[in-house]
Amino acid sequence: MHPLPRCRNCQGPLIQRNPALLFTVGLLFCASPLLALFVSLFWIPGILLFLAGLYLIVWAAVAKGLWCRQCKTMNLPSAS
Repeated sequence: MHPLPRCRNCQGPLIQRNPALLFTVGLLFCASPLLALFVSLFWIPGILLFLAGLYLIVWAAVAKGLWCRQCKTMNLPSAS
C-alpha cells in the first residue's frame, strides 16, 4: 500500500482526482461559451464556466489532480 503524498504547505494528506476526467470536463466547460452564439443569455454563465474549465485543465495538467484536504489547495510542483 502506497502512503498518501503530503502537502508542501501544511503536510496534510493529498488526494488525487482522475486527471483525464478533470481535463475532459475542463474542455467541455471551455466550450460552453459557444452556446452564447445561439442564446445571448448564456454569455455570463459561459464566461464563468470557461474560467472554471481553465482551472480544471491547469489542475489536471500541472498539479496532476492532487488536492490537499486540510488547506484546500492544489499542490503545484516546486520550481526546483
